[in-house]
Amino acid sequence: MAREADRSRESRQPSRRESGGKRPARRRRDVKRKPAKKLKTHWLRVEPAELGPEFVDHPWSFALYRETNRPDGKRFSALIFHDALYDVLGWLTWFDDKTPGDLRKVARRIVVDEEFRARHVSEEPRLRELVESRGSGAG
Repeated sequence: MAREADRSRESRQPSRRESGGKRPARRRRDVKRKPAKKLKTHWLRVEPAELGPEFVDHPWSFALYRETNRPDGKRFSALIFHDALYDVLGWLTWFDDKTPGDLRKVARRIVVDEEFRARHVSEEPRLRELVESRGSGAG
């Protein structure tokens, strides 16, 4: 028993107490590396808040898109919208849960306010890739 305890002490690094308060530098092979986390994506359909009768048949579809486990450690979110023919795409983006409040109200504003919608229309290739990768798109 005593011999086994002596062998285990020899094979491990000394504790701070045993080494005079200083821990010896770790060798590269001793450092355990965490496996890289896989990027996770989530889609959630968003319906606009109550619309007036003149906007009931609007052509817009909305979805909340989220990315977690990103390499930069931040969470990315976007409210993505498109028309029925996917000719017009747009998004509002933010990081780390700084959502612009009730997304249903934001979606309603996109339907009702043409100027607001025009500010968020985007030709960015990544947006089109996201919508196309979703299959039926953002809605």
